[in-house]
Amino acid sequence: MHERMKKGISVLKRSGCSPGLHQRLLLWLLILLGALWVVLWANHYGQAEKSARRDIDDRLRSAAMLIVQLHNGQSQKAIETSLPSPLPATAPSGSDDDRARLFPPAFELFDRSRQLIARSDNFPDTPMTDTAGFENRQIDGETWRLYTSLHAQGDLVLRVAFAHRAQEATSRILTRDFGSPLLWLLPGLALAALLSVWQGLAPLRRLTVRISRVDPEDPKPLAPAEREVPRELQPLVHTLDNLLTRMRNIYARQRAFTASAAHELRTPLAGCLAQLRLAQLAHDAPRRTRALERMRESLGHMTRLIRRMLLLARLDRSGEGIETQPVTLQALIQEVIDQHEQTATEAGVRFETRLPSETLTIDGEPALLNAMLTNLVDNALRVSPRDSSVVMTLETAAHDALLTLRDHGCGISPEERERVFDPFHQGNQGSDSGSGLGLTIAHAIVAAHQGSIDLDTVDGGGTVVRIRLPCHSASDE
Repeated sequence: MHERMKKGISVLKRSGCSPGLHQRLLLWLLILLGALWVVLWANHYGQAEKSARRDIDDRLRSAAMLIVQLHNGQSQKAIETSLPSPLPATAPSGSDDDRARLFPPAFELFDRSRQLIARSDNFPDTPMTDTAGFENRQIDGETWRLYTSLHAQGDLVLRVAFAHRAQEATSRILTRDFGSPLLWLLPGLALAALLSVWQGLAPLRRLTVRISRVDPEDPKPLAPAEREVPRELQPLVHTLDNLLTRMRNIYARQRAFTASAAHELRTPLAGCLAQLRLAQLAHDAPRRTRALERMRESLGHMTRLIRRMLLLARLDRSGEGIETQPVTLQALIQEVIDQHEQTATEAGVRFETRLPSETLTIDGEPALLNAMLTNLVDNALRVSPRDSSVVMTLETAAHDALLTLRDHGCGISPEERERVFDPFHQGNQGSDSGSGLGLTIAHAIVAAHQGSIDLDTVDGGGTVVRIRLPCHSASDE
């Protein structure tokens, strides 16, 4: 079975039915980082355009102020050579973008009568306006950025212009200088995400290795050190430890049950074979009849034992597989009393019942409930002395029905109360006629009906069994 589970897991891994946790986390992390990178790139691209436009406007404004300060007494050549370079002298100048940025601004200067004072050779031919400030103009198929400055002192009109290609070159340089790191950042972020996810899920991989080493024949709790398990995985580890502990206990009970069942069946089977041997060797009819009768008793004991073992194997604590229907508890109790009336009379034991006038009904399987109550009554009759009574009381407790059964036997010692529901356990109440499965079956039937059962020894001798089952009364219907 363990090998088949391993093969099934390996097939699922090869088939790729579902992406692993590493892939899921890495995919989502890359999506988030990619979205962040796109936002940064878009923002940088827009900021590069704005920065280039501000740079051109600042240079135009600075050039205009410098030209006005230098025009007194200086020639046009002197003004042109005094204009500042757009880039520092140490900036690279080999590319087209760099040369476009280093190209000096074009200008023209007029006096109060609009007579030309000075003009650069590369200034575009465009009409003059009386409006100061910045504007864009299309001149001979090319876009120019113009700045017009009106100086009241001296009545000077100054216009400074840059071709739009200078702004585009500035924008491309900014994009190149700041965009290239972003291009390298994307694979760097992907690698960092991969390493982060791999390292972050290392505790999960170690936990997987621990689980794979669990022996299915003897499952032991993982019990890792607290520092080895992240806080988010600690509830999972605790749940797995509890599950493995329960599985270990179940396997231990199953092995004990199997060993006890083999022992219980071996004794009557050996007796049956011995009686069969005696019947074969008997020379007279009475001895043969006595041997066959004892063999019949052994076979009957084995039949009852096997029937109870099959019933116990069928039960499930969750209640699955039980065909429920409304069962009236008063009628169930009376039915079981009628079935045991003759046995009780022969044992000198009488039944006493205390039943409510209100009808109490539960949802359950009648045959199982009958078997549960029959096992309890059998035990009570077996341990009760002559001229005693078995008292059955039925009452309501909140939304539950409380069924109490009391005998006047020797009771149960405190050290045995924790084992009375174990299979094949026979304490000081046990007898040769008991199978050791009666209380085990009763406990399993009550659990399958979502109820509870407990035993206790009362003052004055005897044992009291309390069964609590969910019910609904006639007034609830």
